[in-house]
Amino acid sequence: MQPENILDVIKKASRSYTEAFVSCSIMMVQLDLSAFTWSHLGTAASTGLYSFIGVMIALMARPGSSDFFRAWVTGVVTMLADRFIHPPNFGEQMTEAILTGFGAFTLAIIFDLTRKKKET
Repeated sequence: MQPENILDVIKKASRSYTEAFVSCSIMMVQLDLSAFTWSHLGTAASTGLYSFIGVMIALMARPGSSDFFRAWVTGVVTMLADRFIHPPNFGEQMTEAILTGFGAFTLAIIFDLTRKKKET
């Protein structure tokens, strides 16, 4: 496989930042966006940043990987980041983190499918 251009890797990883940020924001306030505070913003931004870094490392380690791989890595890294950045707001120790990771994975799949549909 050919190594990817670093700008392409950054572009793909920045999408992961957005997906992690949105998923974390929604899960922290349990779908009640009126409860979103500056503290939530900082926490979601941190989760997104860790997702960005993790996906960037994964894409550089595995050049030419599929969009599904990027989505999977986004979900896993978001789950781990969410778990270690803040205590859970609901459920058991890993409930919120797992749901946040799954949400980021789902958003990544939806955004990739939408982007591909627009390109055709």
